[in-house]
Amino acid sequence: MKFTNVPIDQYEKYSALFDKDYCSRTFVDSAFTYKLVPLQVDNLDEPSAALLDFKFAIVYTGDVQSLSKDDIQSILPERKIVAGESEQWKSKLLEFFEGKVVERRRTRMSHQSLNLEKLEDLRKPLPDGFTLERIDRETAKNLPEILGIHIPILYGSVDKFMDNGIGFIVKDGDTPVSMASSTLPYTNLLEMQVSTVDNSEYRRKGYGTAACIEMISYCLKNDIEPNWEAANDRSVAMALKLGYTNPIDIFQYYWKNE
Repeated sequence: MKFTNVPIDQYEKYSALFDKDYCSRTFVDSAFTYKLVPLQVDNLDEPSAALLDFKFAIVYTGDVQSLSKDDIQSILPERKIVAGESEQWKSKLLEFFEGKVVERRRTRMSHQSLNLEKLEDLRKPLPDGFTLERIDRETAKNLPEILGIHIPILYGSVDKFMDNGIGFIVKDGDTPVSMASSTLPYTNLLEMQVSTVDNSEYRRKGYGTAACIEMISYCLKNDIEPNWEAANDRSVAMALKLGYTNPIDIFQYYWKNE
C-alpha cells in the first residue's frame, strides 16, 4: 500500500477519517489545527486509509488486517509506536514480528472531576529561593533535556512552543527543577506533560505537583481540557492526587529487532 502526503491546504478534506478515537483527541485535533504533522492517505480522491505521522508514533485509520509486512515496515518503522485499534495492531504485528513486539501500557484518566477548590487545597508554599512561574522564552531555550525533550520533537522549535504551547516551571534560583506543560500544540484540548530533573535533591519533593496545580488551574480558568495519559503507576498516583479519576489502561505497540 502506497501512501501520499496531503498538501497542508487540503488537510480539512480528510479530517472526518479520524472521527473515531484512535488515540487521544488532543493529538488529532492538534495535527489538524497546526498542520505541523505530516498527513498521508492511500488515495487522494477516495481514501480508505490515512495516517498522521508524529515522529515517535503514528495515528492510523483504516483496515489493519490487509496490510502486508512491507506496508507495516514502511509506515511503522522499528521503534515507532502505533496508537489506536490496539488489538488489531497487536495481532498484525505478531503475525510478522513475533518475538519482537513490545507492548506499552498507558493509563487514561478522566478530567471531569477536576476543580479549582481541590487544587487550591493541595497548594503548599515552596521553600525559600524557589519560584513557580509561567515559562518564558529564555528559560525554554535553556531547559535540561529531561524537561524539554518534547519541544523539538513535537513543536519543532522553542519559538513554536512559545507560540502554540504553555508551561509552568519550578526553579531553584535560576535552575529549572520541574515543569508541567502541554505535550504538543494545544487547542481547547491539552495533553499534560510533567517531569522533574533527575536529582535526589529535587525528586519526590512535590515540585512536579506544584507545577501541575498551576498548569491545571490555568486550564480550568481558560476552558481548556487538561487530559492526562499516565506512563506508569507513579504518574497515575499523581493524577489521582490532583483530582483525576477513572483510570483505564490502554496499550500501544511497536516492534524492534533487539
